[in-house]
Amino acid sequence: MGANVWPASLPAAAFRAPVEAYFAAAHALARTVLEIIARTLPHGPRVFDGFMAGVPAAPMRLLHYPPARQGGGGSRDECRIGASAHTDFGAVTLLLQDATGGLEVQDQASERWVGVPPRADAVVVNVGDMLAMWTRGAYKSSVHRVVNRSADRDRYSVVLFYDGNLDCPLAPLDGSGQGQKWPTVEEHMLKRIRASYVEPR
Repeated sequence: MGANVWPASLPAAAFRAPVEAYFAAAHALARTVLEIIARTLPHGPRVFDGFMAGVPAAPMRLLHYPPARQGGGGSRDECRIGASAHTDFGAVTLLLQDATGGLEVQDQASERWVGVPPRADAVVVNVGDMLAMWTRGAYKSSVHRVVNRSADRDRYSVVLFYDGNLDCPLAPLDGSGQGQKWPTVEEHMLKRIRASYVEPR
């Protein structure tokens, strides 16, 4: 993914150092979450070791959502959506959100949007597509979006996407995919990125 680019105008001690410290802590937490999930599955506690091996892909983003636009037409929600409805590509996502809130998860049964209240002492964990593929849907990849409903407050969040070892295959963990060709993490990610940003809709 290339080297990080750090703002030259910000002192390293004030920005780079705390960002790198948080990344290390979030990366370790993501691994712990996967170790806990492994213990809920009948495939042994080390089932994700290969996925976490080497130098796993785990991009972290610092996201900014401006306040809701005023005027300009469109529905109220159209003016406020900062990230449209989607699922995450990877295995697990760790989200630290500020007090503004705005994260919403879609209830599968009713298709209603349910807000995820921000808490200063909590990190939100999203299940992503890879975990759903491995477990054949036992773990659901949550459909979610971000809607900044505030007219005067910016929303900020820090998100770590744990995508893992790029060479790891995404075959079901129960062995039911034997004899079939399953994509690797890298192939899955490239396909989703092309569908999201390259291919015409």
